Amino acid sequence: MKKALEPATRYPSIWDEMRAFSEALWGDSDLVRVFPRTDVVEYGDRYEMKLDLPGFKQKDVEIRVKDGVLTVASTHEETNEKNVNEEAKYLLRERRSLSFERSFRLPKDTKEDGIEASFSDGVLTINLPRKPEAQPRTIAIKG
Repeated sequence: MKKALEPATRYPSIWDEMRAFSEALWGDSDLVRVFPRTDVVEYGDRYEMKLDLPGFKQKDVEIRVKDGVLTVASTHEETNEKNVNEEAKYLLRERRSLSFERSFRLPKDTKEDGIEASFSDGVLTINLPRKPEAQPRTIAIKG
């Protein structure tokens, strides 16, 4: 089997360097690029979004809808702890503040005033009802 040809010299782009930096910092560059991880499912009468927000609290999450765009945002303080003892000092400190804002363009058939959300076990579920005229209907055949 022939090996694919590769350029003799490859100059890394700024994006390659940023990806390498984020992998070194976070270990999983996908987490940095797409957070929170989200699933969207279409049902006949609605869409359902599930966003993974481990460690977040319901009170810290904000959902906005404007001009057909749904935005989920939060600032989460993982720890506010300071050294309580002057003799103590951190040797490793990985828990820190995390904030994000992620926006989604809604389908045109979304009934924006009927959007509902719930939060349980670190998963934010957003139900987006569809307008009745957009829902599939069965046409009776006359014979």
